[in-house]
Amino acid sequence: TAVRICQDHQRLLDIAYRGKGAPAEDHHVAPVHPEYAKLPAQKQDYARAKKLLADAGHPNGIDLKIDCKKTPSWEPALAQAMAEMCKPAGIRIKINVMPDAQYWKIWDKTPFGFTAWTHRPLGVMVLNLGYRSGVPWNESHYNNPAFDSALDVAGATLDVEERRKHMAKVEKILQDDGVIAQPLWRSVFAAGTKRVQGYELHPTIYHQLGKVWLA
Repeated sequence: TAVRICQDHQRLLDIAYRGKGAPAEDHHVAPVHPEYAKLPAQKQDYARAKKLLADAGHPNGIDLKIDCKKTPSWEPALAQAMAEMCKPAGIRIKINVMPDAQYWKIWDKTPFGFTAWTHRPLGVMVLNLGYRSGVPWNESHYNNPAFDSALDVAGATLDVEERRKHMAKVEKILQDDGVIAQPLWRSVFAAGTKRVQGYELHPTIYHQLGKVWLA
């Protein structure tokens, strides 16, 4: 949690990704997900971060190491920006930049790693893949029965508006537990000739050409 509340999400987005995207909220549900529930804006809070460290037995700060991939280049740049942002709270982060193949061997085992996730159509899909107790891609090894139960309720609610109400609780649990420090949602881009009509970029850069034509 101390690392999480050292973030200035918008500033990290500006530094590492030229502001092209949206600041994240540390719960891995995106504004583009239909059941996304907007929570109160978070604030950078060094005083609280220092208190949390002191309460945990680290009054003089703490030394951490974060593992991250070499490419794309914005990932180590973001890790560096986050490390600098954590220094005023006494959190000293060493960045271990690894070849991509090496990182993917340990991404779900490292105590502290930087993993960029691919888009999924629904927020509940992401959370079931990455945060439910015991699932294979739970890289943080998060285990909270209250979260699992709240996610069960959200996932079983078909009406999107009703599901959003339940997702507010799910998102808040993840945020409060400090499971991840998630700086940003990044925009994705494509380029093409003006002759191509009707093309819309998919979040995972799938090429869905059923409604595309050449002028």
